This record gives sequence, structure tokens and C-alpha cells, in this order.
Amino acid sequence: MKQLSPRRKTLVFIQLAGITLGLALLVVLGFKYRTVSYTEPVLSLKINEICVANPGTPVSHGVTYQNYLELYNPTRKTISLAGLRVGTDSETSDMLLAGEIAPHGYACIYALSGDAPAPEGSLGISLDLSNAKTVTVTWEEITVLTTLKTEPALPVDSVTLPASLTAGTVYARTEDGGDDFAELRPTPGSSNTEAHRLLSEQPVIETPSGFYQNSVTVSISVPDGLTIRYTLDGSVPDETSQVYDGSLTFTDPGSQPNVYSARTDIAAETTAYLPPTEAVDKAVILRAAAFDADGNQSNPVTATYFINLDRKEGYQNAWIVSLISEPDNLFSDERGIYVRGSVYEQALQDGIIYEEFPWIDLMDYMNYHREGSESERRAQLTIFDSESTVCIDQECGIRIRGNASRSFPQKSFTLFARKRYGNNTFASVFSDPDETCPTLILNNSRTLTKTFFFRLVDDRNTAGQEYRPCQLFLNGEYWGMYYLMEKYSAEYLENHYQVPASDILLIKDSEEIQSGNAEDNTCWQEVLDLFRTDLSDPDNYTALLEKVDIQSLIDWLCTNIYIANTDTRPLGGNVYTWRSIRPTGEDYNDGKWRWILYDLDDALAVGTEYENNEPWKMDAFTDHAGYYPAGLLDTEPLPGLMRNEDFRRQFVQTFLDMTNENFDADRVSTLLDEQKASTSDQAAISWQRWNAELWHDTYDAQIETLRTYFENRREVVLAQLADHFDLNGELVDITLNVRTEGSEDEPGGTVTLNTLTPDLTTSDWTGQYYTDYPVSLQALHAKGYRFVRWEIENGEIVSGDSEHKKIEVQLNADTRITAVFEKK
Repeated sequence: MKQLSPRRKTLVFIQLAGITLGLALLVVLGFKYRTVSYTEPVLSLKINEICVANPGTPVSHGVTYQNYLELYNPTRKTISLAGLRVGTDSETSDMLLAGEIAPHGYACIYALSGDAPAPEGSLGISLDLSNAKTVTVTWEEITVLTTLKTEPALPVDSVTLPASLTAGTVYARTEDGGDDFAELRPTPGSSNTEAHRLLSEQPVIETPSGFYQNSVTVSISVPDGLTIRYTLDGSVPDETSQVYDGSLTFTDPGSQPNVYSARTDIAAETTAYLPPTEAVDKAVILRAAAFDADGNQSNPVTATYFINLDRKEGYQNAWIVSLISEPDNLFSDERGIYVRGSVYEQALQDGIIYEEFPWIDLMDYMNYHREGSESERRAQLTIFDSESTVCIDQECGIRIRGNASRSFPQKSFTLFARKRYGNNTFASVFSDPDETCPTLILNNSRTLTKTFFFRLVDDRNTAGQEYRPCQLFLNGEYWGMYYLMEKYSAEYLENHYQVPASDILLIKDSEEIQSGNAEDNTCWQEVLDLFRTDLSDPDNYTALLEKVDIQSLIDWLCTNIYIANTDTRPLGGNVYTWRSIRPTGEDYNDGKWRWILYDLDDALAVGTEYENNEPWKMDAFTDHAGYYPAGLLDTEPLPGLMRNEDFRRQFVQTFLDMTNENFDADRVSTLLDEQKASTSDQAAISWQRWNAELWHDTYDAQIETLRTYFENRREVVLAQLADHFDLNGELVDITLNVRTEGSEDEPGGTVTLNTLTPDLTTSDWTGQYYTDYPVSLQALHAKGYRFVRWEIENGEIVSGDSEHKKIEVQLNADTRITAVFEKK
């Protein structure tokens, strides 16, 4: 071969180097400025299915309620999902860095708008799809060395959603990767051609839910060409269900054999629970759906019929609740949230657990201890008021609620209104007709202490739950008396205190954020730090008062001490605290922390030596149940607060105010009589339903226990108050009244005493106070009147004078104080 000359070699080298450099520049410029062909596989992906209100779809180990986006790969190549982003009209997710989709395959990307992770083995992104109007997927190429973003990111696919979707459906392509969209049943991870359409033509049950005599004949209508199928066991009709042939007539089903009430697996085997031996009262539960010739079906419609219920004891003037869910949702070994379940049975068989284990050691094995979104089941809720009028009739989600109470045979439920069930709020069932809420509670009626104390302190500066006794029918079978209650939430606080829900930080047990953002929780830590300062220093205490509504904390403490609640602590343990995070300075929107009463089941000295014998003797200031190491006065924040004299005075006077008014034995007895008259018959049949083997006192016995407690508590607890607060003065009477000069029949005003506004419209008011601290009084004139003076017997004004509206009076002995008004 001919050798090249040195000069020729140099020229060839230069040429090769130039070619190489040019190719390199083309590659670099190609990445930065290239025009990418839309035939690249990743750009061929299609948004195949969008779920913005997941009704509950199967995953490997159960059901998920997380929204999702399904992609479809129409090509013959496996495509990497790395570099994809999902966006809505309001936000964009982080970039996916992993995952792939097989040829003609599907990939579900779950939108994680809360704390729950994506289902096991699935992809997840931080994104809220629930209010999306448009969903878009883009791609940004990733290289080995760095991420080179195209300008702009390359579009993959975009879908505009309809204004609203019917509950239980997704917006999906009718053929995988095709052009047409429709509302279909969810089919995450599988072909849309297998999905049934949702028929918009639901059946119409012409005979409404309600109460009937002897029998009821029911008519159901549907457009021509559709078939009606129905069930009577609570299940949603399917293609195997009974066909409706023109009419149905029902009589009282009460004598039919018990089905769900006969279950023996709804509690640990050591509870001594026995199911009822007699047939329980029952309702007819009718569920119907429309079907076409292709197997497409409508959402179900539901009706509940009570026949001859008014002839039976325990239902007169009662609120009635019908709760219906697929039987498997409640009672199957695998999915049933009301039963022990197969995990328990297998662990028992394998010797991992034993029947004698306490409930807390069985939590991981019992279906009814499942928590969170995976334990939520779809249900139909119908509520009839005391006049038999339907006030709520809608689908909702249900979960078992409580801690130890989950192991009781009669379990409690939390009810959730959500967009995926068709409505994200419940109408009012309480005293305020304008109040709506996203959650309700159905609490078992095992103990009256669960609810009654809220009635005693509903005027105090600590939140409590309104409730209604009701009779529950579960899948058509009588399930006992329950308490329909409010659930604490940001919406609850907005309803009661007119603070926007979006501005509320709500914390449970001093650590668990129920509403609000984690970054806002620093203000709670600031308060905890203030509680640990030297609060005898006026500056530190003033700083605390700027952050804390101290009256709310004192009201909360006084209530729990008086009722001897052993299962709570002000900074953790069955307690809620809340504040506005964007204060305006108005009323409750002032940014101060306030306390909420919660879970009062363990009142009346539960867990102490006094529980079963004279519980009113418990010293709730220092005594405590075994699961707490110390009493309230020895637990934060009380030791620090007790060093401040202003706090001690405010606590003592508030405790006496509430003793004289809220916990007055005569007042309590009157309220108990009202409760007994309105609810005793309801409670009696509930007690029989759950006590084939006796395990707690009757309702009437509980009422008498409460009556006896309050008749004896006052004398004991006031002596304990004096002991712990070093009160050396006398306990004397103070009598208040008003007089209007020139008008004996019409009061010209009223009076506040410390934190009370006693009713002085028809008679005098008398209470007892220690003489250690003066009492505070203020005269409040009525319209058209003015305040004239105070008249005081056996007391001395130590702040203000007899013509000042606001005064402080030192009590020397039994004292009579009159506020005098006159017409202007």
C-alpha cells in the first residue's frame, strides 16, 4: 500500500477532526434546537381513562379510593414513562422518573392529593384531580448525564372533562386509544372495551320510602327497552338479580329469620356476646337498577319501607336511620369491616394469637380495626326525622370508628359525604337548619355519658357535639339505638364559630393535624413552649394570654374535673385544640387556641377505685386511672399555670360558676327527666337487642346513676377545690336580683356574674362562692332602660362604686345584690 506523506496525513487528520467536531455540534444543537418527530413512541401515548371521584376500585390487596389517570400505549414498543408530567388547569405534577408501559398495555398513575401512598406496585404523583377541568400529559427528555428540557415541553395528550360526571363513573375512551369519550364504569389497568356504560335512565321507584300500615305495593318505572332488576338484601342488583315483573307487594318482614343480627363473629369471642334469640324488627330494603340488552346498567336506586313500625314499642316520635351497604362490605371474611375476618381466624388457627388476648393486641388481626380510606365502604343513608319525614337520602362512605369500642358488638360508624358518592355534604339534622357538614357520626348507645354532658355545658367556651338519639336499621335489620352526632372538623368550627374552614388549624391529641397544613403547626409548638416558661412572671403569662383563650382552657378543665373524666389530658389524650391561622381580630377569628370536649365515655371515675362505688368521691384534680402516670394538677400545663395567681383566681371563680349553674343538681335532674321521657322506650329495645348476655346497665339505670352522682358531687368537689387552691375563706351564698323603678312587672335589665348570665326574669338566683376572691358583676340594661345603682347587703365594693355598671364585690357573709334599673 502506498504510504501517505506527512503533509497528507496532517490534512486527513484535520478533515476527520472537523467531521467529528461537526457531528458533535449537530448532536448538541439537535438536543437544544431539534425538531422532534411526533412518531417517537412516548409521544404516541394516549390518556385512556380519567377518574376524578374514585368510587372504590380493586387493587392487589383490597380497594383504593384514590383518583387516577390511565395511559394506553398503542404502539408495538415498550415505552418508558420517565420524563412525563401530568397537569391540570391549576397545577402540574413532578416528573416521573420510572415506570414503563408494554405494547398495547395500560399504566395507571394515581393522584396523591393526601398522605396515602399509591397502591402497592403502582405509580403515584402529587396532584389533585378532583376539581380538574382539563388533564394534560407532557414529556421532557431525560439523558444519562442530565435532563435536557425542550422549550417548551413536548405535548403528549390532553383531555377536557365534562362539567360534571355521574357518581361512580370515569371519563374514558370508548375504545382504547380511540377518539370518542363517554362516562364508563372504571376499568383501571384493563381495556375500556370491557367497560360497561353507565345508563343515565335510572328506574323510578314510584312508591316513596316511608312508613306503611299492613302492606305496601310498590311500582317501579323505566323507559321502554330496559329491564329492571332488584334485590332485597342490600346488595346492588346485577345481571343475575330478580327481574321486576310489574308490581311488588310487601308485608311486615319482622317475623322473618335474622340474617345479619344472627352473626356471632362481630366481636372477640371473649366478650360473652350472644346474638338475639328472637326475630328483630325489620324493614324492607328495595334496590333496583336498569339494564339494557348489552349488559350496561344504571346506578341503583334504593327505598326503605317500614310496615307497622308505629305499632311497636320504641319507635314513637323517634328519628329512624336506614343504612344500607353491600353485605360483603360489612360481613365477608375478606372485606367485611364489621367482622373479625379471615386474618384473625387464620392467626388463631396458627397459634399466633389466642382468644384471651386483650383488644389492643388483636388490632392487627381484626377486620373491624382497619382504618383509613382502605376501610371505607359505599352505603346508602336515609334519615327520617321524628315526624317520619325524609331529611337525608343519599349515598355516602362508612367506616367503623372508635378505639376500644371497635371491639364492642354494637359498633359505631363515621359517615362521609364525598363527591364520588354524588354529594360532598350532608343536609342539617341538628338545631341549625342552615348547617351542613361533610361528616356525621353514628355512635353506639352503650353509655349515656358519651353524650349527656354536652347538654350541660353547651353555653361554655369549649366546643361540644350536638346529638340526636335515633334508631338504626342496618341492611334492613334493627341494630339498636344510636346517637347521631356532629363530627369535629374545620367545617364544624366554621358552622359554630363563623371562621372560614380554610383558615382553621385543628389538632387532635396535641400532635395529629386534622385540618390545616403541617407548616402552620409551628404556632402550636410556640404555645407549648410558652406553657413551659415561668408563668408566675406577669410578662410570660401576658404573652401566653395573647396566644391562648385561657377561659376556654379553664372551661374545658372544670368540665372534665367535675364529671371525673379519667381519659383525657389538656395537651394530649382525647382532646382537640384549634385556632384561626389568618386572624382578623374579630370574635373567634382572633388566632387564639381553644379547647374542645371529646370522648367523655370514661367519666364518673372509670378506671379508679371509685368507679363502681361512690364515683363522686374521686378527686379528679390529682387522682387518675392507671393508664396515666399523674393527675391533672401534676400534668402539663397545670403545674406552671398554678404558679400564677391570676389563673388561680379565674379558675376558682369559673369552677364555682359552673358548679352553681351548669352542674346544679336540680338542673341536671330536670334534663335527665326530659331525656328519660323522650328516649327511654327507644333505649329499652336497644338494650334488649344487645344484651341476650347482660353486659352493661340499662338506660334507666344509667340515668339514675347520673342523677345520684350530681346529687352528691357538689359537696365533695368543692372541698377538693378548696384544698388544692388553698382557699381559707367561707363558702357563702350570693343572691342576685333586679328591680325596675316604676315598673314592677318588667325587668329593665339583667346581670352577669363572673362568667355567668343568670336568668333573673322570673325569680332571684342564688349560688355559693368562697370569700377568698371578690366576684365580678356587670349590669346590662334592656332597650329603653338605664342602669341606676347597685344595692348590696353584706358585701363591699372593692372596684368601682355603686353607680358603675362594672364592679367587684368582696363577700363578707351571705350576700344579697340587687341591680336597679329605670325607664329612660
